[in-house]
Parts: sequence; structure tokens; C-alpha cells
Amino acid sequence: MDKKIYILPDPKKITSNSYYKTLLNCIAKAGYDTANASDFFNGSKLKRKGAVFVFSWQEDGVAKPNVYAASRHFLYILWVLIRIWFYKGKLIWIRHNVKPHKLADSHFISRFYYQFLVLIMGITAKHTLCHSKKYASQHGMEYVPHPTYKKNDKCENIDIPYLIYGKIMRYKQIDRVLLHWPINKSILLAGRFENSELSKSIRSIISERALQVEVIDQFVPDEQLAELLSRTRCVICGNESSSMIASGVIVHALSSGCAVIARRSPFSEELAEMGFPVFMFDSESELAKLTREIELSNISDFDLELEKALGADQVAKTMARFIES
Repeated sequence: MDKKIYILPDPKKITSNSYYKTLLNCIAKAGYDTANASDFFNGSKLKRKGAVFVFSWQEDGVAKPNVYAASRHFLYILWVLIRIWFYKGKLIWIRHNVKPHKLADSHFISRFYYQFLVLIMGITAKHTLCHSKKYASQHGMEYVPHPTYKKNDKCENIDIPYLIYGKIMRYKQIDRVLLHWPINKSILLAGRFENSELSKSIRSIISERALQVEVIDQFVPDEQLAELLSRTRCVICGNESSSMIASGVIVHALSSGCAVIARRSPFSEELAEMGFPVFMFDSESELAKLTREIELSNISDFDLELEKALGADQVAKTMARFIES
């Protein structure tokens, strides 16, 4: 078999996404080179039959602010899928979300594009994968572990009790978390706000409830995030479970040796069942109880168990099996 795998999105354009870099490293560890999918179709060179393509987030790409941009993406992906079929290629489709986070706010044409792409990609794909074993079994998909992230040594002085990080967006439901958060528990909120309206809403909650919340309203680069995580005891992930299949925030936190407070989902449930320190809530009213549980817990080192379940070797072996089958 040819050792080149054709990827979307373009690996050269997704340089700041830690998950994507880690996934590509796992594919390389399995013995395969990666290239942008369009490289396969460009030029006059005779195309080989049976080339392997790996797609992530392409169905989500139609949830764009305007119909023109959504239409361009839709037509491009449709063109790629037709070419894959024509050259008898094999598509491996990794699904990350139940639906795009902003789909409900998109134009009805964008919603149509999304439903059509989900249908046609499901028909075209040889393997449809996701990072949740429970979700895969419930929805007729196949499972590939969510890769772990680079681990940094924990600081001796853990001075950040609770951390919320990443771009501050409405679907992450941080406002709902803060409405019920214990006033005597401090949080560091690190990430750029999606818009001024959300910033005003969250800052208003912090002020009205007199919460101990420090806000860093800016993009947090990888180096700074690693330093923050090394000082953190617990990361909070309040993302709505109806739109996500797996959460990179949860895996990143565990990779950094942190406990996690997360909304209940198939993904958080299976990680908790595997013995990792994931404390789940169904309602924000449970948050105070969870903070007490965490502070009474003796969270021992779980690096080896996490690496065995989600490490690069396991991901590489699983991806190789799907690529070769």
C-alpha cells in the first residue's frame, strides 16, 4: 500500500490546533505520510486507485456566517467526494461533533448543506470514526481513541484551584456555570471572548455575585496554557453535551494531570468509568457538591493508565487498522 494519506483540512493551515497536530503525529507514527487532499487531484500525473483520505470537521464547515462562504465549502467538498468515488478512493471520516455548535444560528441553506453532507459522507466513507466508544456503539460508528496531549510536569505549588480555558463561546455555557458557582471558590477564566455581548454578560454575573473570578481576556498560546495547566488542580468543562461527541479540553486537562468537572455525556461517562478523575454534573446546582468531593479526593498519578488507553501508540495502531482495512 502507498504510505501517503490525503487529509482535510489542509495540515499546513491548521498549525495552531493541538489536537490536529497530535492526530497527524499518530498517523506518522503508524508509518504514513500526510498531504492535503487537493494535492492528490492537482496536476496531470496519473492518479492511483484506492488512495486513502482522512476527513475531520468537513461537514461542520458549512456553518459559516454567510451563504456564499457556506456554498463555496459545500461545492468544494462535494467535488472532492465525487473525485474520491471516481478514483475508487477510501474515505475515513472522523466525526467530532453531533452538529456544528453554530448550526442553529446559520441560514436554512447552510443547514440543508450540512444534512446533505452528513448523508453523502456517511454513504461514501469506508469507516466513520469518533472518539467516544459509547457514542460509537450507540450510533453505528467505529471507535478510535482521542489522542493525549503533550504532558508538562506539575508545579509543586498548585495555586490555580479551578481553570476554564479556551475561546469563551456561548455553547460552552460558562455563564450558566458561574450563575451556580460557589462564591468562596476561585476560578481563573483564560481565553478571548467570542463577542462583547457575551463578555458583558459574564462580567455582570461575576460582579453581581461577587465571585472570585480572574479574567484573562486574550488568546492563550500553547506555552502559556501549558504553564497554567501545570499550576491547576481542576479544569471545568461546561460545554453543552447535545452538540459534542468528545472534548479535547477534557483530554488535555487529564494529559496535564488535572481533575475535570464536566457536564455528563457519553464521553465524560466512559472516562470516569475508566478510573480517571472526571467529576460529572447533570445540573449546575450540583457544582458546589462536586467541588467538595474534589477537594476531599486524593487524586493519584494516572499518567500510565491514560497513556495506555489514549496514548499515541494506541491511536497509531487503531488508525493503521482502519487505513489498511
